Amino acid sequence: MNQRATSLDALRGYAILTMVLSATVVGGILPAWMYHAQTPPPTHAFNPELPGLTWVDLVFPFFLFSMGAAFPFSVGKRIERGERLWRLSWDALKRGLQLTFFAIFIQHFYPYMLSSPQDLRAWLWAIGCFIVLFPMFMRLPLNLPVWGHAAIKWGAYAVAVVMLLTVQRVGESNFSLYTSNIIILLLANMALFGTLIYVFTRHNPWMRVGVLVILAALILSAKVEGSWCSELAAFTPVGWMYRFDYLMYLFIVIPGSFAGELLMEWMKKVNDFAIGIQFNCFTVLSANIKDRTDFWIKIVGTSTVATDFCNILISERDADPTVSGRYDPGYIFSFKIGFFENICQNAFCTFAGFGSGAKY
Repeated sequence: MNQRATSLDALRGYAILTMVLSATVVGGILPAWMYHAQTPPPTHAFNPELPGLTWVDLVFPFFLFSMGAAFPFSVGKRIERGERLWRLSWDALKRGLQLTFFAIFIQHFYPYMLSSPQDLRAWLWAIGCFIVLFPMFMRLPLNLPVWGHAAIKWGAYAVAVVMLLTVQRVGESNFSLYTSNIIILLLANMALFGTLIYVFTRHNPWMRVGVLVILAALILSAKVEGSWCSELAAFTPVGWMYRFDYLMYLFIVIPGSFAGELLMEWMKKVNDFAIGIQFNCFTVLSANIKDRTDFWIKIVGTSTVATDFCNILISERDADPTVSGRYDPGYIFSFKIGFFENICQNAFCTFAGFGSGAKY
């Protein structure tokens, strides 16, 4: 049986779609519920004292939850095939390092990091960044021996390193390991620690709950100055990759692993026909499409272009040259050039599939 968990695919696709939309919403002119609760319009100044949640605050937790739910399908199947724990642990570490490199690389090539104001050169470098990322995280559909695919992958990493060290950035900002995309860095930590916890607690769910209890105790005790817990929380041997406070997101990932186990158990009890009938509109749309990746790329790419196009129309309509040149013609031109870069980013994130394949 090789049936995909289409409901999990739908949740993950929804999370990716809404993350893209939340990142492309034009600022300052829409209702407050269209933005993070703590960064309301019109200034979008961060205020941690503001209470509440909006849909924008929920999309990343949805993705983390679906990542945890995919562990039983990806890691669990490998354990059932008899793969050794050290191999699974090594793959988890390797994936964590790869995503950390992704976080560092992508942050250095955001257009605002390369020029101010953003120009055509910056957008072209950003697009080039995503082109280089594809052979790093994907197996290209080429009829090559194993060493050939490995050569392409490591060649892409070599090009990325050269780009990091040589491309000129705004002002005196040079390459730094500590300059990284925090969202991708959190995903890297969750992919590493979440996988390791699941590998060693798969047959003992209560032990997994115990990990969360111990983690909660450490987080609360770390607030006591001078305690060994505070020393442990401050200990960061590789600060550019790991910080203790990142582990709080395990309280989303680990419960997701329980949901994934329940989903897998349910799928074992139903026949192939029942699996195809899901009471979810996203699942119904994707159930008859053999290539889920192609479907979500079309959805995400189309939605992003539509959103950006609306943003440009609004920007041109409300053009105000007094607002730091935000809506001047140069800004509009850069925004239009960013169409292709944005679609590349969305397609790459979908292809990479951070949560691993959810097949039973």
